[in-house]
Amino acid sequence: MATNKTDNTNKLPVNPDSALNPAWDVNEEKPDKTDFAVVPPSKYDISVPAGPAKTKKASKEKGDKPSKVKEPKQGGSKKILVAAIAVILVAAIAACTVLFIVPLAKYSRANRLFAQGKYDEAIAAYTALGDYKDSHEKIKEVKAQIIDDRYASAAELYDDSKFEEAKAIFEDLDGYKDSASYISNCNYQLGVKAMADKDYEGALAFLAESDLEEAAEHILECKYQICAADTTNSDEIYAMFKDLVAANYKDSEKILKEHFKWTISYVINQDRDDTETNLTEVDASENVYCHFTLEGGIPDGTAIIRAGYIVNDREEFLIDAVIDDATAGGTYVITAVVDDPPSSGKITFFVHEGEEKTVIGTATANLK
Repeated sequence: MATNKTDNTNKLPVNPDSALNPAWDVNEEKPDKTDFAVVPPSKYDISVPAGPAKTKKASKEKGDKPSKVKEPKQGGSKKILVAAIAVILVAAIAACTVLFIVPLAKYSRANRLFAQGKYDEAIAAYTALGDYKDSHEKIKEVKAQIIDDRYASAAELYDDSKFEEAKAIFEDLDGYKDSASYISNCNYQLGVKAMADKDYEGALAFLAESDLEEAAEHILECKYQICAADTTNSDEIYAMFKDLVAANYKDSEKILKEHFKWTISYVINQDRDDTETNLTEVDASENVYCHFTLEGGIPDGTAIIRAGYIVNDREEFLIDAVIDDATAGGTYVITAVVDDPPSSGKITFFVHEGEEKTVIGTATANLK
């Protein structure tokens, strides 16, 4: 019996996607019906290659809203606005930096310099700030601190017995606090030290600038030592002597008289105007002259000078002169004359000072 062969190809299920998928192979197992989902034809998405962009008209036909085209002018305005804002911000930041941040930084730096004791730099920094904050007041504070530090430094030098260095600083402080008192003390200490070194003139210069009570006694001692060693008999020395005598200091009056005692020279001759020729013998038939030259005497004092002569033990006063306002180193010439002297013997001229008749000098010649 002939067997009819079934053509399986005719029985393959029609695949809706056959146009898109290849045919099944005849040897493959038939898929289970449950593996297929029937998709309605309306749901198929038949992709069409993208064509040209839709025109405005086509869009309107579909009810789509036409897209807005950006106008170049509007976009440019926004860019300009943004740029302007950026410039303003940069300018504002720069202005803030210049007006606030930089001055504040400089002010802070000036404060640090002040705190570090770098006063000159601090003053320069505050000065550069002008009217910023309290810069002017800060400059005054720095200067005041400089003075205060110098005062403290001078006081420390004084405590270390460095009196000359301390005095120099105190003098520069121009009366700051009790600088004047320190200066007086420095002068006293320097004077005492100079006295110990027997530098009485140097000591006197220092002590005269001190207002300490203790200085007064040291001043008298310095003057006494200076006068005792002096040989000039100057006006300055006499002024010191006067202070010593007024204070009744030691034997100053005795030293004064010794210093300013009279010195005398003389010539004897028979000529009224000849003050140079000296004779040891004179003619008894003529007048005899004795020319005394006196030097010295106490300045601005009064000297009473008496000149006389003695002939053969007979004393006669010829002159009783008063010399007023004598000056140190002054020179006075006194001429004594003897009229009609004795025919023989010896004549002696003398000069006394004061009521005590202190002999200043004598001169003798023989009569013939």
